[in-house]
This record gives sequence, structure tokens and C-alpha cells, in this order.
Amino acid sequence: MLFPVFPDLGWWAYILIAVFLSHPITMSVTLHLHRSSTHGSVKFHPVISGPLRFISWFFTGMKEREWVSVHRKHHMHADRAGDPHSPLNEGLFRMLWKGVVLYRREAKDPTTIRRYGYGTSDDWVERHIFGHRYFCWSGVVVHFFLEAFLFGWKGILIWGFLTIWIPTIGAWGINGLGHYVGYRLHALRENARNIVPWGIFAGGEELHNNHHANQGSPKFSIRWWEFDPGWMYIRVFAFLGLAHYQRSSIPVLRTLALR
Repeated sequence: MLFPVFPDLGWWAYILIAVFLSHPITMSVTLHLHRSSTHGSVKFHPVISGPLRFISWFFTGMKEREWVSVHRKHHMHADRAGDPHSPLNEGLFRMLWKGVVLYRREAKDPTTIRRYGYGTSDDWVERHIFGHRYFCWSGVVVHFFLEAFLFGWKGILIWGFLTIWIPTIGAWGINGLGHYVGYRLHALRENARNIVPWGIFAGGEELHNNHHANQGSPKFSIRWWEFDPGWMYIRVFAFLGLAHYQRSSIPVLRTLALR
């Protein structure tokens, strides 16, 4: 930490590094954990899924089976009793301060994991590293020392920003604002909303109302003026033969639309 490799790049450089790295972290969540593992709407070649899984482990320490289980339960009980993280039940500002706590509480419920955690990755790497009780955090620790080695104390700030990125964007931004403010293209029983029409920060997850109405679709944008960067990546990977998408074979957990 006393002798970083890049001691003084200028503040704009460090900010750009942090913003640049936040993008693949976001993509690892929306592409792998959400669209692929949770809903099964897209399947990636190991050349793509491997790096996405590594990025999620290295920067967040989140276990795939836990994340998938909590999110599936959210869809089953969206904005009703049993929803692990609804701002209508918990309050928007409680989601801001305790959204991660609510997630962790549900992720540690063995009944939730048993009921909703089917079909997730179960190879050697998942069992012994990525999803291990202790080693799941080893990537975050290595990341801390790597940032400190490269950039000194400014690298630790980058590490802190990237570590809280997904909890902030996910727990409060999508799980909170995504059920509280925005516009709706679909009349649903839950209060899921499209926060903004352009998925700049959360990889398309901002289009939350669209997703809740079409859980089995890998594409979150519907109108021509909506932008889902996650779908853009999926199309590129599919063109290269590295992804296959279709409507999910995983059943939609319940009928959502008011008809």
C-alpha cells in the first residue's frame, strides 16, 4: 500500500476505472444470475458463463443458488406477504438502509433455498469456491489487496465503491425504486415499474415492469424507445454462437397480469 504500482493517475482516471469495472459486474448479475440462472431464458456457452460467474464471485461474493432462490420467491409473492424485499411492505427508505439485510435474511432460510434453488450451477468450482460457505468471499478479499497493490489507498476506495455497487443498484434501486416509482406498460397485480426507459446503470433491470410481465423473456425492452443493454449483449453472443435464447422452459411462477 506504500508503493502502489500506479500512485497518481489523477482523480478522473480512478473514477473512470471504477465506473468501467462496474459495468461487467452489472452484466454478471443481469445476464448470468438473473436471465440465465433464475429464469432460464438464455443459455450461455461456458466461454461466456465462466467469466460471468468469476466476475460475480470476485467482485460481490454472492452465491448463485441463494440469489436465484430469493429472486424466484420475490416473483412468487411480489409486493404481497412473503415477498423478501418489497418497498410496499418494508418501506422505501428501509429498503435503502436494510435492503441487503433483508436479502441476507431470506438467503439463509433453508426452506427458501430448498424450494426455489433448483437448476443452478453445481460443478466443482461452485461447490468448493464460488458457492462455498467461506471461500465465496475469497474473491472479494483478493480484489481488495489487488486494488491496494495497484492504486494504494485510492484503490481501496475503488474496491469499496465496487463492493457496494450491486447492493445499492439492486437492493434499493431495482428492488426498491423498481416497485415504487416509474411508468407501467402492463397492468400487474404487483407494483413493478419501469424506473426509466434506458438501462444505463443496471443493464436493463430498470425496465422492471416489462420483466415482471414477461418473466420468461430474455428481452426487457418492449417499446422502440426503450434500451436494454443486456439484450444487446445477448444478441451479439447469439450471433457468435455463444448464447441461445428462447422463452424460458422454467414455468412462470404465477399469472401476473390483471385481465
